[in-house]
Amino acid sequence: MDAEPGVTGVGFYFPFVFSPDELTDATLSFSQLKPVFYPSLSFHDPALYMRLFGRWFTPLALHVLAKLGSVPVKEITPRDFRDCIGPLWHEKADTARKALNRTNIVIRHAAALGLDVDIGLVEKTKLLLGKTRHVVKHIPSMPWQEAPAFFHSLDDKSLPQLALRLLMLTGLRSYPVQHAHLDEIDGDIWTIPGEKMKGRKGKTSDFRVPLTLEALHVI
Repeated sequence: MDAEPGVTGVGFYFPFVFSPDELTDATLSFSQLKPVFYPSLSFHDPALYMRLFGRWFTPLALHVLAKLGSVPVKEITPRDFRDCIGPLWHEKADTARKALNRTNIVIRHAAALGLDVDIGLVEKTKLLLGKTRHVVKHIPSMPWQEAPAFFHSLDDKSLPQLALRLLMLTGLRSYPVQHAHLDEIDGDIWTIPGEKMKGRKGKTSDFRVPLTLEALHVI
């Protein structure tokens, strides 16, 4: 059965499909939902795709499937899901939200396929969970006053540290820096192909970055 991949505001989600035999199985469990690999979302880099998929799927695997994976999908109640997510909700709220949101994608997809599931499962669970007690602790950034000394402390004979220098000089994300090619650079302009930038595949324009003399020296 084919399904169109969806896109969220921050990246791709990976829909789940069922085989015809599973669609007629009244005891279909949550763990029997099968992720489908979409080459069209590979960003021309299968390794990157698999890292993205792993990050997307991990909250489901660790915090939902580990506890409710063997329960028939149609039998999962908001109380079951609350008991499953509850401890995480008050310890790691962001991870819990990811598990909730991705479960919601799976449940809605199952409902669209005609399975007898509670399409409001996640919203009802959120009502039962209440307000999280988790206090966010942000990772402190480096004070800008310390940036020059840190920059000069980086080893100009180490590729990872040279890459960090280039990242600091351009303000880019790590992926374009790690996968830079000399043919992308023309004089003091670096044109990064859209597929290397964060955004929708086929919808993201090339990104032009002016390069300083120091950045050119690093390159």
